[in-house]
Amino acid sequence: MKKIAKFAWNDETAKVKIYIDTAQFNCEVTEEMITVNYEPESVSISVTDNDGATHILKLDKTYEKIEPEKSTMRFKPNRITVSL
Repeated sequence: MKKIAKFAWNDETAKVKIYIDTAQFNCEVTEEMITVNYEPESVSISVTDNDGATHILKLDKTYEKIEPEKSTMRFKPNRITVSL
């Protein structure tokens, strides 16, 4: 398992968005390679590449509670966007 080190985030009024640039992975990322797990106080985002290596970003103990049912993940070929 490898840590996703390159990401950015934006704290908006009602949401926090996490941006992950897919150029950091050693393959072309598809939506099927991405898994997001939302919990009330944490989120984990993982990308499994073509070699079977899992890259993960885990944010524990968020400042505010996460509403998993309102959280989303959007994928574009160059970026993963997670909204909490």
